Amino acid sequence: MKQRWRNQRQRMTHHHLTPKCRRGGNEPENILTLWSEKHTAWHILFGERTIEEVLGLLERVARFKRRRR
Repeated sequence: MKQRWRNQRQRMTHHHLTPKCRRGGNEPENILTLWSEKHTAWHILFGERTIEEVLGLLERVARFKRRRR
């Protein structure tokens, strides 16, 4: 039931793992299908960063937090 409501309220969008503005293409291996709400949240949080860049950022944050304990 919840899934049906979500489908009516939101739509699926394509997220480029390597952004098009950074020469990422439309190949299937570069596309991730996300709910529009999640896609928007990604760009609010991480902008046009790639997944590898985001993982590196999160690793740096985790190291910083461990050092501060």
